[in-house]
Amino acid sequence: MSAVKLKKGRFASTSSVVRLMLVGWLAMLALGGLAAPARSHGLTYSVSELSINDSVLRLELQVQAEAFVAGMNLDGIVTTAQSQMEPEFDRLRSMPPRYLSPMVTRFFRGWAKLMVVEADDVPMLLTVSEVSVPDIGDPERARVSTVVLTGRVPPAASQIALTWPRGGGELLVRQVGVSDPWVGTLAGGESTPTIPLYGPDVWVWPRIVAEFLPIGFTHVLPRGADHVLFMLGLFFFAARLRLLSLQVVTFAFAHLVAVGLAAMGRVGVPRELADVLLALAFMFVGTQNILAREFALSRLLVVFGFGLLHALSFASVLELLDLPSGALVPALLGFNLGVELAQIVVLALAFLCFGLRFRNKPWYHRRVEVPASAAIGIIGFYWLLIAVKVI
Repeated sequence: MSAVKLKKGRFASTSSVVRLMLVGWLAMLALGGLAAPARSHGLTYSVSELSINDSVLRLELQVQAEAFVAGMNLDGIVTTAQSQMEPEFDRLRSMPPRYLSPMVTRFFRGWAKLMVVEADDVPMLLTVSEVSVPDIGDPERARVSTVVLTGRVPPAASQIALTWPRGGGELLVRQVGVSDPWVGTLAGGESTPTIPLYGPDVWVWPRIVAEFLPIGFTHVLPRGADHVLFMLGLFFFAARLRLLSLQVVTFAFAHLVAVGLAAMGRVGVPRELADVLLALAFMFVGTQNILAREFALSRLLVVFGFGLLHALSFASVLELLDLPSGALVPALLGFNLGVELAQIVVLALAFLCFGLRFRNKPWYHRRVEVPASAAIGIIGFYWLLIAVKVI
């Protein structure tokens, strides 16, 4: 690949508009990228398995029970720092199972009354039949508890619909025990379509892709601070469409490779190794943005590696959901398409805010690209210290 020379601007005073934009952006990095991981906890999706046996509906929920018991409104938030109930959440996280389990049981008895489950338009009454809270374990990792709700299905019912209550955040629903099960996602207050009790007639690829596309989008916006920072790292190397497009295409190609590996059943990625490598990728990109004078192949290799690691990590999560045969690949494809769309939005906003007006200014590199890239590299170093458990 022939090197593409990059012009580096001279030092000069910048406009007040750029100063305000840059200061605000760096403050966002400092608060969101550095402070938040040390003080708050990420909130995971809730997952449910829906099955029917001998006319009994069983809904098995995998949830961060502390967030529910603490009274958090989980709609639209991704970390505990976004809720005023974070102190209560932290108190509950340190509570042994023997004390937390009764509180979880009491909460979900009330929650079951808020859930609307209808079989052939006939409302069903759900009760809490089982609660399992694991030991505290690693305080930096989410403690996922199991709550089982059951209810009697009316005779001769052929289909069912479920409404997830407002405040419950995002829920992945998976039907089990049928040949072609239904899988979908719900936000707080949303309802599933009518689900045939014996599964749909056809497990259609377009439907699976459409179900997982919004998950991929929200994984980046608003959930993916790492993704947003990485895309901005690519942008601040050079706000030129040719160079930016080459990096984005490489990233998308890495996602397609991950889909192919998932199709062959090769998706295992150790979480600890992935965290270290991703942090190193941030450090590399931030440093290269400042020091590099030309576009090198190493840049594309790092971009490819980041995209591959990310996609395989999510494929590993999907594998844990035990999706039906043939569903993993379209689910991963839909997720990756959502990620690509969100990345395009991030880059478009960055181009409108910085590149469109200021990229040809002589002070753009030193006043915009250098401090922004330095912030990205510092955050990568901070995340590396967390990944290797130094802090």
